Amino acid sequence: MTEDQSRLGSVRANRGIDRRKFMKSLGAIGISGAGLNTAIGKAQAAPSRDSVRIVTHRSKGEPVRTKQVPKEWFEQKERARRGQQLLFNRLEESSGILGVGYGPSNAAVDNYRFFEVRVHVDRSEGTNADIPEEVDGVPVAITRREEYQDTYYNGNYDPVPGGVEQNSSTGTATSTARVDYGGNLYLMGARHLWVDDPNVQDSCSTQDPTGENAYQSDDYYGHVKHHFQDYDAALTNIEADDQEGQPQRDGFTDTIVDENGYIEGYVDSNGIDDMMANNLEVRKRGITTGPTTGVIEEYLDNYCSTSVTRRSLLHVSNEQQSGDSGGPVYDRDYFEGNYYLFMVSLATQATGASEAVGSTAHSMANNLGIQWRTR
Repeated sequence: MTEDQSRLGSVRANRGIDRRKFMKSLGAIGISGAGLNTAIGKAQAAPSRDSVRIVTHRSKGEPVRTKQVPKEWFEQKERARRGQQLLFNRLEESSGILGVGYGPSNAAVDNYRFFEVRVHVDRSEGTNADIPEEVDGVPVAITRREEYQDTYYNGNYDPVPGGVEQNSSTGTATSTARVDYGGNLYLMGARHLWVDDPNVQDSCSTQDPTGENAYQSDDYYGHVKHHFQDYDAALTNIEADDQEGQPQRDGFTDTIVDENGYIEGYVDSNGIDDMMANNLEVRKRGITTGPTTGVIEEYLDNYCSTSVTRRSLLHVSNEQQSGDSGGPVYDRDYFEGNYYLFMVSLATQATGASEAVGSTAHSMANNLGIQWRTR
């Protein structure tokens, strides 16, 4: 069994992109006319003497890692975040727009790369939307891509870690990690694994997968107890086998397959931006591509083919193929002779270039109350 490589919507008729439309300013929604060099500095900017301290990693919501960063970089990346949200909300009803994100540009200060806002236009359809050159002094880049698409580690694991085969009655994907939700322990996976909707791409479907059977290496272990459509995430539990009356697994473990250390928490939003600006490595597990390393390419929000909106996504350069959905993306930290794992995101989709995309761990911690450190 393999999961479908579904896409966010259908490919429509080809229309050209009107470049003149892109150059218009959206003054009505507060878009600044400041130039690139004055807004974010030149690539060879002089060292900055002003700095601020940011929290980069958290465990159960409490800071466990902090870092001094250039104040100029911090202020610019905050403007990029606001600009990304502004354009995302503004373009939500525009045809041909797949999503809006932000990612590193070529300009920098003290070797910290500044950010640009990125508008992703359907390569086949094009768009007539008014897209500005910049938002609040942050440059806007336009990319054209195909819509996002919806082995290793396929043995029987007991207890079950993150990064191994996870099954529904109709497909196969990758487990994310053990999490604490509402005081109970669950195994997270990709929600669309338990959705089979012939009318719409599964991660956009509004079907309710609660109660669907969950399997590991095709052996039953429990059901879907909770699901979160905006994050394409589902939580499964351990239950007794219907035939023998005994649990089929001892439980779930707070580890990631073929990895050293335990999951200690998650990378905070500032930590994500720090890793993105400095090309710091992220690691990923998937049953098709196995262990991979990459960098964070972009933060983005995507429009779905239904009324569903996929927010707080990360695009990483790690390869993503069918079967990898749900796989953990994480930071491995080495400190005083020990490895510590901090969740970055779960990978639930692939770009046209087969790179992973999925919801951030920090957004699920902050918005859903999911805890990634479970000991």
